[in-house]
Amino acid sequence: MNDDEIDTLTASHEAGALTRHELRAPIGGTVIELHLVLGETVGEDSDVLAIADLSTVWIDLDVPQSDLGSIREGQSVTISASGIDIPDATAVVDFVSPVIDEETRTALARVEIPNTNGQWRPGLFVTAYAASEQLEVPVMIPRDAVQSLEGETVVFIPEGDAFESVPVVLGRTNGTHVEIATGLGRGEQYVAEGAFALKAEVVTSGLDSHAGHGH
Repeated sequence: MNDDEIDTLTASHEAGALTRHELRAPIGGTVIELHLVLGETVGEDSDVLAIADLSTVWIDLDVPQSDLGSIREGQSVTISASGIDIPDATAVVDFVSPVIDEETRTALARVEIPNTNGQWRPGLFVTAYAASEQLEVPVMIPRDAVQSLEGETVVFIPEGDAFESVPVVLGRTNGTHVEIATGLGRGEQYVAEGAFALKAEVVTSGLDSHAGHGH
């Protein structure tokens, strides 16, 4: 207690004067664990609570030994949280463990990303995408734009006031995007979002897979 706090105590120890005490954290942050319970005795070495600065967070990645040749410090990766509405983030690998876990046969790789709005929560399950090489391809589109319809791989393109499914042949993929080898030309418009909904409309309506579909 400092001098000002001592001065607030009355000689008679008025009821309530000693029931509250202010704890000062050595850093600014967020309380992530509270170990103290009502009536517990607190000593000099007591573990009262845990505070973390969550303005930036570490992400620990388990890299299979088969992929270690493609991961290196300084490499850019894309972090994605599936099943939750958080935009993907780009980060840089700043550490790759030289040791392989004997049970999981994986190595630890670590990245650090800013977390100013607190959406990246410790304990969140995420997936990292890293490109092992860079190649230029004529046409590359999001994987979600590609659908399987009546045994064909298709994308939807605008046709007047409707949409039409066109067969395509896929090439290489990086996990989030896929190369279109044939079926879709450079600069040609296609449905990037909502392709699954259009497919569902075709299936439920019983229309031919290459018929136009209003939107």
